[in-house]
Formats: sequence, structure tokens, C-alpha cells
Amino acid sequence: MKIRVVGLNHKSAPVDVREKLAFNSEQVTEALEQLKSRFPEGEFLLLSTCNRTELYHAANDDHLPELDDLIGFLGEFCSVSPDAFRDYLYVQNDEQAANHLLTVASSLDSLAEVYLSQGQHAKAEPLGKRALAIRENVLGPDHPHVASSLNTLASIYKDQGQHAKAEPLFKRALAITESVMGPDHHHVGMILEQLAELYRATDRGEKAEPLEQRAARIRANLDETSG
Repeated sequence: MKIRVVGLNHKSAPVDVREKLAFNSEQVTEALEQLKSRFPEGEFLLLSTCNRTELYHAANDDHLPELDDLIGFLGEFCSVSPDAFRDYLYVQNDEQAANHLLTVASSLDSLAEVYLSQGQHAKAEPLGKRALAIRENVLGPDHPHVASSLNTLASIYKDQGQHAKAEPLFKRALAITESVMGPDHHHVGMILEQLAELYRATDRGEKAEPLEQRAARIRANLDETSG
């Protein structure tokens, strides 16, 4: 399996060039559908924010699209000549591309947390979703970084009172963290507290209490260890 990313960002291209290759959420969906139709053997991910537009694709050697084909697609979809942006593009392959994607996911997750702290849920939610999707695709469903993104997205939903959406994400984050880091890790305690708060908010105190007690024991053990 080969992985490649072609894109531009605030470091490689001026604003007027980035604006020519900007995609809104509906255009992202449409572009991905067209790419899948044109290159059915490949998998694609398109990220577009105010600072970057990046097209990731993965396929077996025999089915990896030519770079010029992807650049041509971007120009065609955005009604821009490739000559207007080609010199500003960067290209990364395989491990370098995967590592770059994970760095982007980390930035998206962190930005989602910032927006959450400011109460800007409409901005936080799509960033949290993107970060989670990237980490699941690259790292697999049971990686601790996936648990972190699950917790971020769950917190966004919980803060908006969308408890039915938040609860399964907290539970999944808890299961992953317990499995990878152990049942007494401080991250486990933090998720337990979040889930307990959700149960309290939905009048399920009988479920909240054992989680609160367990979280308190984890904190106490950590205090003894650090002391």
C-alpha cells in the first residue's frame, strides 16, 4: 500500500492561492465522490481549512494515481489552472505522508479543544470529527490517540447537552484507555469523571456514583505515589 499527500498550506502558499483551492464541507463530499468514481481502487481523504488544503490518497502500487492526475483534478474541480498553484504544492509519500497526517490530526484535535473551552461548539465539532476519522484510519480503532479524540468529541457533545451522542464515545474512550494504559491510569480517572458527570446530568445517579468512587480511588493512589 502506497500513501501520498499533495497539498498547500499557509507556509507554502499565499492567501490568494489558498483561497482558489478552498473547499467547503459540501464540496469536500462531492470531490471525494468524484475521486472515488475516477480512481475506484484508491482511498481518499480531503482536508480543507483556512490554513491548508491537502489531498491524501492510498492505493496499491498498480493503482496509485499519477501526481499530475491529482493536480489536474484539483484544478478542474476548483476551476483553476494547475499552473496557478502547482509551484506552491508539497508532496509527501508513505511514512512521511502518514506522519504528516497524524500531525495534522493532533493540531485539529487541539484546536477543537480550544474552541470547546470558548464555547464555540459549531467550530469545535467538525474539527473533532476530522481528527477522530484521521486517527482511526491511520492508527486503527484501538489506539490511545483515538481514545483522546473520542474523549474530545464526547466532551463537545456533552457540553451541548447531546448526552446520547456523548455517552458511547466516552465509553469507547474508557475501554481503549483501560486496555492500553491499565485500569488505574490517571487518564482513566479523567474519563470516569466525565462519564459520571453525564450520568448526573441525565438523572442516573446510581450509575454515576461507582464511577465517581473509582475515580476518587485513582486520584488517591496517584497522590500517594507522588507524595
